[in-house]
Amino acid sequence: MSASEVEENLEGWAELTLPQQLVRIAHAADAAHNLSRVRTGKYSAQHNRVLRMVDLTLEAQFNPSLRRELELWREYFADYYRGNPNPPDSHRTVLRCLLQLNPESARQIQFLCP
Repeated sequence: MSASEVEENLEGWAELTLPQQLVRIAHAADAAHNLSRVRTGKYSAQHNRVLRMVDLTLEAQFNPSLRRELELWREYFADYYRGNPNPPDSHRTVLRCLLQLNPESARQIQFLCP
């Protein structure tokens, strides 16, 4: 199953581990950030892709604490990428917060948030 197919359905997404889901979301959020300077249709599509990936993760999770943290992260992400004013390094903060939701995905911070 390709990466895009996995991201399109809950069954495929639920087969990934939580750390794999979080890292994929972080990669997609980073791509959205890189496209944010041009604000094209690709930016909007990438932003929506991230939100869809978070929604799939929420559907696959039964831990109430994790669900609450993911819901808060999703809200922050949506606000951040709508253009609300943020400090210059907020993009890294957004990714760091997401990856810190799991110890295994937190190991990727050094690579995604240098």
